[in-house]
Formats: sequence, C-alpha cells, structure tokens
Amino acid sequence: APPAPPPMKVLVKGKGAVDVDSGLAESAHVLERGGAVYSATLNRTDLAQGLNSYYVLQVIQNDSSSSCHLWRKWGRIGTEIKQDKIQAMGLSDAVADFERLFEEKTGNPWANRTPDRFVPCPGKFSVMELGLATDEAGARRRAA
Repeated sequence: APPAPPPMKVLVKGKGAVDVDSGLAESAHVLERGGAVYSATLNRTDLAQGLNSYYVLQVIQNDSSSSCHLWRKWGRIGTEIKQDKIQAMGLSDAVADFERLFEEKTGNPWANRTPDRFVPCPGKFSVMELGLATDEAGARRRAA
C-alpha cells in the first residue's frame, strides 16, 4: 500500500478554516456573523444508487477589506473527481447565496442547521460539519 500523505496544517482564524483549495487561506477568513460560522460540509450517501458525495460551502471574507467570495467545492468521496467554483460578491449577496444553496442542497433553511433542528430529507445532503472546532493551539491537523 502507498504511504499515507503527511498531515496538512490548516490555518484557523476565528471559528473556521478557509478551504485550502480556494487559494484564499492565507489572506482571508470564514465569515462569522450573529454567532453563525458560514461554513458547511455536506454529505449525500445512497448505497443503492452508488452515491457518496460531498459539498463544501463557505463565505470567505478578505482579512484586510470587506470583500467576500462564495466558495463551493463538490465531488465524490474516495476519488479524485471534484469540481469547484469561487465567486466574488458583496457581503449581503454572499450570505444570501450561501443560505439559498444550503437550503437547496439539504432541504433545510440555514436557521435549522443545528442537530436539534435539522431534518434529513430524502435525496438531499446531510450536514457533516459546521465551522471547525479548534484545539488549544488554535490549529487542527487533518489528513490531506
């Protein structure tokens, strides 16, 4: 078996880690607003249909200005098949698009993202992770 890839250092600012594939991790942070961290990792698994997909959604704000990007990445778990899209937009548009996409993908409004309110919907994505819990050093290691 090939050796496992080395752990990847993730730069955490506040309560979220900007997805490194966005190219913005060094100069931006995940938007935090009203106690919400605008980052979600979603999963859709249907063994009968052979589905095992992920969808990452983030509002990324520049560290030195108010400019924002809506970042999306999706693909099939366990393969190299993936796609992504990044769009520059104003803060209110980025938040509105994030919340619209979250509901479109999960069948739940963003306000119902927590485990006590989220209702799994057939044929839709479920929430794997919201934001990112940090350790005492303020960083987390994860496999690449």
